[in-house]
This record gives sequence, structure tokens and C-alpha cells, in this order.
Amino acid sequence: MRKSLTFYLFFFLLFLPVIVFSTNSYAENNNRLHFLLKELGVSHISYLNQEPISDIPQNKVIRCWVIDPEKLDVFEKFEEVELTKIEVDKWELKNPDTGIEIEFSTQYEDGRLMVIKVESSPSATPVLASPPILPLSSDQIDLKGRFTFGARASYVSFTKGDYEVSGIKVDTDPDDSVMVEVLANYFFSNYFSVELSAGYLNTDIDLSGAGVSGKGGTLIQKPILLTGRMSMPIKSNIVPYLGIGAGIFFNTFNQKDEVVDSIYGTKADLDFEHNFGFHANGGFDFLVTDKVALNLDFKYIWSKIEADVEINGKNKNEEFDANMLVVGAGIKYYF
Repeated sequence: MRKSLTFYLFFFLLFLPVIVFSTNSYAENNNRLHFLLKELGVSHISYLNQEPISDIPQNKVIRCWVIDPEKLDVFEKFEEVELTKIEVDKWELKNPDTGIEIEFSTQYEDGRLMVIKVESSPSATPVLASPPILPLSSDQIDLKGRFTFGARASYVSFTKGDYEVSGIKVDTDPDDSVMVEVLANYFFSNYFSVELSAGYLNTDIDLSGAGVSGKGGTLIQKPILLTGRMSMPIKSNIVPYLGIGAGIFFNTFNQKDEVVDSIYGTKADLDFEHNFGFHANGGFDFLVTDKVALNLDFKYIWSKIEADVEINGKNKNEEFDANMLVVGAGIKYYF
């Protein structure tokens, strides 16, 4: 009953800011510059890729180079061009050295940004002849080459385990706990990324053996986990993922002498060694803006901890299962 109340209280407090932040509609921020550049086949040299189109000042010159000349069939690959916002929805793309330029406008239809050709210089070939209107989908998000940094708080539920040393079988029952993490993520492509996280948690461990039961001490864990993930952006602001990974757990155990001594004898010493673990992972990022995301993350970790018991100056050890279900929420910043 106590664990259930702890679980529900944890998630009420954890998701309260999510409810507040999610009221900011991402649909108001889907007119990003990188959508426009992608449809024109160019990449910026000196401007913010995620800048809202509506925030770009009139007559601001954005230097670009051509990376996909087939998009416009006017400029050569790696040719340097200038993108200028002439009016609210009217733009110009021009090579100042050759004088070749095109003009186009932008407008929204059914929530999607459309790019429409207006005119081009006499020396330029037809640009958007088939089809005359290019849809700029808001259902895509470009993740390749982006970093994320963030923090996460997780609810941790351990499985029970047991080990046997000197003929004494001891059951271990770690209490549910809260883990805090800092994390970094890098996207090698839109579909594959790697996350590195470092966490901290402490939990009381109840021990039962030799007719004695009680709090045996406090276990402090500092896990460092590496996770490979497959992502599949389904909307411009939702990025779900699945992954697998491994990590190392640095363990410190502060025993409660009276319980340990009652099980193994006076002056017995119990310690838990560092251990490795493997995990399966799933979750998603919800982008509140193009740079700030709320994260929901699930992990199941398989691990075994070695219990090292010193009795009368002699060390004996045995492993026990310490599997963990980890459910967390956090915030990330996309670069």
C-alpha cells in the first residue's frame, strides 16, 4: 500500500509541469526556416536554422549555399545565394554575382505552409512548373546532427532477490526509490541516436534470513548508462523511440550493524560490489518549442549485484538479482 501511494504521488508531482507546459500549442511554431530552406534546396550560412519565418525581419539578407540544385533547376551546386524577405509573405532568392533571381511567396493552406512561385529574372529557367505549388509539410522534423542535453527524474521499482552465504539464505527487498539523471543525446540521423546518462539513487534494503528481518542498510547507486535508439518522428513535435543499452552501476552500501550481525554473527561486514547491467528502453520526446522538449522514458534493467560478506575475517560472496523497472520524465534542450 505504501509503495502504491508513493508511486501515484511521484507521478502527480512529476507530470504537473507537463500539464502546464503542454498547453502551449506547437502548431503556432511550425513555420521554421529550415522547412523553407529544405524546399528550396539550400542551406544557410549565417542564420538560425530553427528561426520562425514570421520573426525574420523584412529586408534581412540570409546568406545560403545551394545543396540540391534539382529543387530549383536554376543555380549550381554549392553556388552562394542570398535569401531575402521582401514583404510579409514575399521572398527573393538571388545570386548577386550573376544577377539570377527568383521570387516566391508563402501562404498557409489547411495548416501547411505552401511555397508559390511569383516570377524569375529573364535569364532564369522555369522554377516550379510541375507542380506549380510545393507543399512544405509540417509533419517532418529534421534531427540529424542535433545534440540534446537534459535532466530526468525517475521512479525506480526493484525486484526481490536472494543469495546464500555460509549456508544462510538471505532475501533482499530494496525499497522503491527515485533516481535523478543528467543526460546527453546525439542524432547521427533522423532515425538513430545515442544517449549517455549519469544518475544517482539511494534505497533502503530489507534483509530476511536466519529468522531475522529488518532494514539491513542503505544502498547508493550511481549508474552510467549508454543507450542506442531508433527514433521515428511521427509529427513535427513528437519523437518516439525504442532502444537497448548497457551500463555500469557504482555501488556503496552503508549497513545497519544490528540486523547484519543478527543474521551472520557479531562484527560481520556486508558490502555490495559494483556491477554491470543491460536494459531495454522506450519513450518519446514532446517538443514544446523547436528547442525545448518534455521527455517520458521507460527502462527495464537486468542486473546482478555481488554480495560480499566478511565473517570472522573470511570473505564469501554470492550474486543476487537486482532488476529494475525505471519510469521517468524530464526536460531536454535541443541544439
